[in-house]
Amino acid sequence: SRDTGWKAAKKGGFYRQVRGTTYTIKQKGNGSWFVMDGADLIKNRWFPTAEAAKGYVSSLIGNGF
Repeated sequence: SRDTGWKAAKKGGFYRQVRGTTYTIKQKGNGSWFVMDGADLIKNRWFPTAEAAKGYVSSLIGNGF
C-alpha cells in the first residue's frame, strides 16, 4: 500500500503534517471520529470510521499530498 502520510499517535488516533499544519483524527468515547486542524476542532464534522475522517482531510488538502 502507498504511504498516506498518516502516523499513529501515542495517545490514540492518527496524525499527519501537510504544509506546516498538523491534522489529527481522534475517536470519541461514543465511537465517532473527529478532526483537529492544528489545535482547532473542525466543528460539526463526525465520522463513523477513521478512514472516513482521513478521506475528509484529504478532501481539505487536495490529492496532491
